Amino acid sequence: MSYLKYIFFNIFPYLLLTYIAFIFFDGNKDFWQLFLLILALRFVFFITDIFGQIIAWRLHTKKTVIDGALAIFREYKFPQRYYAHDTFSNYLYRIIEGDIKIKDPKVLEQAKLLEHSLELSSNMGMLAEARLNKAYEEAYNLYAPVSNATNFLEA
Repeated sequence: MSYLKYIFFNIFPYLLLTYIAFIFFDGNKDFWQLFLLILALRFVFFITDIFGQIIAWRLHTKKTVIDGALAIFREYKFPQRYYAHDTFSNYLYRIIEGDIKIKDPKVLEQAKLLEHSLELSSNMGMLAEARLNKAYEEAYNLYAPVSNATNFLEA
């Protein structure tokens, strides 16, 4: 039932706009043609928005996110990577669960905030989550290079 409500509340504004346009044109246009025109315009704006986000991410936002994550790592003196195979998510998990011993409780607090930001990005969609995860991973690789870590098989 909730799926029907979701569909209704997403289509209702377009039906209302179509009705207003129908009244504006004094009924000279077909209601369903106006409805399809409004949906087509919405699709054009959707595509424009997606491309705008992609371009903004590539030109500016990605670098800003990476620089911000690096600043957090450096300011709070996050521990270096221990295992070469660790991903950023594993690294955060090790910090939060206590596998990596830390002295400053602010590091634990910041690690939880970074993990929370990844969780929030997953609610914004797969693309946003993938972008943020990739940016954090790049920042992590810059801060704690794989070459400085212990190989899991040698540990």
